[in-house]
Amino acid sequence: MFTEWIGSEELVIPDPDAVVTPLKAKIDINGYSYRAKEILEDIILIRAENRYALSSMMMRMQEFYESDDPDVKDQVFSQEYLMDKYAQKNSDKFTYLDDWDGFNVPGEVVEEFFETFSDLTEKELWLKEILGEYLKSGEMFYLIGVHDDGCAQEHEVAHAFWYLYPEYKRRMKKAVKETFTPKVIEGMKKRLTQMGYDKAVLDDEVNAYLCTSELWALTYWFGKVKFKWGDVADLMLYHTDFYRLRAKEWRKLTEKD
Repeated sequence: MFTEWIGSEELVIPDPDAVVTPLKAKIDINGYSYRAKEILEDIILIRAENRYALSSMMMRMQEFYESDDPDVKDQVFSQEYLMDKYAQKNSDKFTYLDDWDGFNVPGEVVEEFFETFSDLTEKELWLKEILGEYLKSGEMFYLIGVHDDGCAQEHEVAHAFWYLYPEYKRRMKKAVKETFTPKVIEGMKKRLTQMGYDKAVLDDEVNAYLCTSELWALTYWFGKVKFKWGDVADLMLYHTDFYRLRAKEWRKLTEKD
């Protein structure tokens, strides 16, 4: 599978003579620590010390991108309004910190968020500052967020690949369709909708869950949907091979003598 990715004509390999200095930054805000790093080309990772710290920085941008609430998605809203709306659909309990373990936002949405919102929090302002060069460049990039107590990084990277690399998206969609029955896919999409995902990102989420989750985790999240470990393992291998290729090329760009 790894050699198949290498042979792809649609997969653009970076200039071998280029030298790149990846983003790397850190800050403490209101007693919470954050680190930012470009972990692969055009993929920027925000790592917070815990789930609350991560959510308080990124939840407004994330919900602007893919909330299932039409009063929130693509709208202007305060953090307090978002919290109230989220609690109202969950029996007046703000369960956001328990519901979401990681975040992912395409660069074009990041840019739109900063152009749209004028009441940025201190944490959002730091994000805008460190992403300045990416926002100015006009080039595609992807922002992902995780925390030290979680394990969502691989899942969020899958979202980044889906957005940044059309060849990855095309091949993974084909692999999912050929490997899993329509019953499995529809069952996953139904459960994802119940979990609060917007219908526009369901194919993306199906891929991210299938190619980065072990069987016990899929069973935990999707309940009655029946998965075969061999099928899941094949998709995980396909994703991992693509990751290895991107990591190899990134090392070439960032580890010049």
